[in-house]
Amino acid sequence: MIPDPDLSDEIGEESSASWLELFGDVFYVGWLTTFTHHNHIVDGSTLANYVGWFVVMWWSWCSSALYSSRYDTGDVVHHIYKAIELCALVGMAGASNTYSTENHFGFVLGYIVSKAVLMVEYSVVLAVAIITGSHGKKPLAAYVAVNMLSIILWGVSLIFPGDDERGSRFALWYVSILVELLVNVAMKKNKQVSVAGSHLAERFGLFTLIILGENLMGFITLVSEASSDDIKLM
Repeated sequence: MIPDPDLSDEIGEESSASWLELFGDVFYVGWLTTFTHHNHIVDGSTLANYVGWFVVMWWSWCSSALYSSRYDTGDVVHHIYKAIELCALVGMAGASNTYSTENHFGFVLGYIVSKAVLMVEYSVVLAVAIITGSHGKKPLAAYVAVNMLSIILWGVSLIFPGDDERGSRFALWYVSILVELLVNVAMKKNKQVSVAGSHLAERFGLFTLIILGENLMGFITLVSEASSDDIKLM
C-alpha cells in the first residue's frame, strides 16, 4: 500500500493506533522500566546520566510515533520496517547501562539503525510525493535530510570512544536531536504533513497510561515487599 504524501485532506478525520504501534510502545516501556530499575538516582551525576538517557529514549519513541501516526499503511512492508526498528531498540536497550561509557557502540549502532529505517520510510513517501506532484515534497525532503544528518552525527560520535571524550560525543547526539525537534516544530503548521489528521494525541495518551501502569505495578510490588518484611519482624 502506498502512503499518502499529502495529509491536508485528512485533517479532522478520526484514526486510531494500530496493534503494531501499541506493541512497539510496550517495548519502549519495557526498556524504560529495565533502565530505571538498574540505574537508581542517588546524586547529581546519576540524575544527569538518567536524564541524558531518557532524552534519547523519548526522542527515539517520539520520532517513530510521528511517522507511524501519519503514514502507517499497515501493510507487510511497514511491518518489516517496524520489525527492524524493534530489533534496533532491543540492541539499544541491551547497551543502555553503558551508554555513557566507552562501551557505547551497541547503543549508537541501534540508534543509527532506527534512524536509517525512518530515513528510508520518509524517502518512500517523498518519492511518492515527487511522482504525484504533491505539495508535500519540501517538508518530506526536510524529514529525510534531518534523519540523514542524525545518522551522520551519531556515526561521527564513534570517533570519540573514550570516557574523557564523552562531552564531544554527547554534543553530537543532542545537537542531532535538537535539530530534528526544531524541524518537526517548524513543520507543525504545514498542512501537507500535519499531525492534525493523525492519532498522535492518542499515541501520547496511551504511552503515558502504559508508563503509569508500569510504575503503579512497581509501587504495589514495593508496598507488598514492605508489608512482608513487617510481618516477618512481628
